[in-house]
Amino acid sequence: MSVLAAAFFLLAPLTSDAFGEESAGYRIPALSINGGGRDSGSTNYRNLTSLSGPVATGASASADYINHTGFLYVASIPENSGLALPSVTAWPTAGGITYGQALSSSTLSGGSASTAGSFAFTVPATVPNAGTYRTAVTFTPTDLTHYSSVSGSVDVAVARADQTITFGVLPLKIYGDGDFDPNAAASSGLQVSYSSSNTEVAAIVNGKIHIVGTGISTITAAQAGDSNHNAAPDAARALTVYESYPNSHSLTVNASGNGRGSVNGGGTYYSGTSHDVTAAAAPGSAFTGWSGDCSGQASPYSVTMPDRDASCTANFARSAYFISFSLYGSGVMTCSSSEVAPNGVFQCSVTVPPGHHLKSVLDNSSDVTASLLNGVYPVSNVNEDHVIAATTELNPFVLRLTGNAPPYPESWHQLLQEAYDAASNADDILIRTGDLYESLLFDRPISLHIAGGCDVEFKSLTGFTTIHGSVTIAKGLVVIDGIIIE
Repeated sequence: MSVLAAAFFLLAPLTSDAFGEESAGYRIPALSINGGGRDSGSTNYRNLTSLSGPVATGASASADYINHTGFLYVASIPENSGLALPSVTAWPTAGGITYGQALSSSTLSGGSASTAGSFAFTVPATVPNAGTYRTAVTFTPTDLTHYSSVSGSVDVAVARADQTITFGVLPLKIYGDGDFDPNAAASSGLQVSYSSSNTEVAAIVNGKIHIVGTGISTITAAQAGDSNHNAAPDAARALTVYESYPNSHSLTVNASGNGRGSVNGGGTYYSGTSHDVTAAAAPGSAFTGWSGDCSGQASPYSVTMPDRDASCTANFARSAYFISFSLYGSGVMTCSSSEVAPNGVFQCSVTVPPGHHLKSVLDNSSDVTASLLNGVYPVSNVNEDHVIAATTELNPFVLRLTGNAPPYPESWHQLLQEAYDAASNADDILIRTGDLYESLLFDRPISLHIAGGCDVEFKSLTGFTTIHGSVTIAKGLVVIDGIIIE
């Protein structure tokens, strides 16, 4: 239990013992209480270490509590400040981390206490050095009403970090050139050292390469590590020193295949020099290897220039095709996948809200509306990216159904005359309940059925359609239902 020190004042009533009642005539004696804390919702102060000052009649004090019934404290110890400390019977074990990682990357496992709660690093953002690191851990009880947090310590094993060396291709050199920096760098930021395999060609002087004679030497970059880092794998580059400049030739780097990617490293170089070419596949593609004057699948790939022009081709193949979709108008559109393997399948569906219809579905700008079945567009043997665009619109006034058997192809029209002019023999023309203002001429040698009074879904008859205008049947057979002609 923590020890608190606080100053208190008691308002002692002259004539009344009612707790909290304040009236004229109160005197304010000083009372000093040290330690402890007040029970939640209680007038008892527990675990007090001392009590001093004038105490009004009715106040009692002991080493355990003071009961202040009948008195009003002007200042008080904060409620629950005398919380119990939980007992931690076993502190947790910390999982190992690597130098450069914060304590938050370590997992605390195990641990137990006298009450339910959880363990956590007190300062999880700390990044410790390699070795055994002792750090604070806090146990936070679930019941914060009666218990306070408690701290302890655990050991964290911090491993040394690995490091790598980046060492670019060394430039061609001519005998007589001055000293130059090899420009290798360790990922740790530590200093790199160098050695030469042929000191008759090149020597290392003050961290730089010093040309001694013509020929070839292998320059090796090394980094031995430190207390926080392991030694880096050596990196080596060939250094060629000429008496005079050799012939220069072009190196062309191309991309090929049905995949996509980027290539780098082309240019004009001296024969006998080494240069890196790289290939990077784009999303949905894979780099499958080099051809031409390059081979294998390494990237970067080191090319030694021949005494002629050279060419390397990076081959890319599609590993996946992308599916994107958009909906114009009202409704909901979904596709089963956004990425499909070559020769795979997917489908898109469109749900149209009441009073609307699906106007069109385009796949890579091609109209595939007729391929839909119950609002679902299936695609198989996928061998390209697909961009699906669906359009819905509010149902117009006239619907024309074609054919003698379901599913009946639908055509939407704003005017009845327009629907009639486009109709085929045995078509059905449905009209919504309401008013049409047009004069009609039926003069084609076809037979069809016209039904008015449909609801907005064109699924049931809810009334009549009134045509305000003349109707002339000059040829053919027209069966009319649910229509009033005025």
